[in-house]
Amino acid sequence: MAWRDARDWVKALTAEKQQRLGALLQVGANVSLEDEEKVVIERVRQVRQRGRIKTEDEYRTVVSYLEHVSEGELKPPELRAYENLLANFGKDG
Repeated sequence: MAWRDARDWVKALTAEKQQRLGALLQVGANVSLEDEEKVVIERVRQVRQRGRIKTEDEYRTVVSYLEHVSEGELKPPELRAYENLLANFGKDG
């Protein structure tokens, strides 16, 4: 997924280059990496609240999110809920 690739790429940059990239994105495209990450987190929250992954894109978004959350950031019940969502994708008909 593009978000995951971009996030990994940005994390590999020095802090100075991350700041410069953020400024360029803000000026050139009126977006920020933080805003894009918030969009992904909101999508994942909506999927969890719904209790069902509808599309392959949602599946990939949840997988990408789980790959990048910090260890300990999710409580065990939350992690199990996401794992169940992934395991049940495509089984509902």
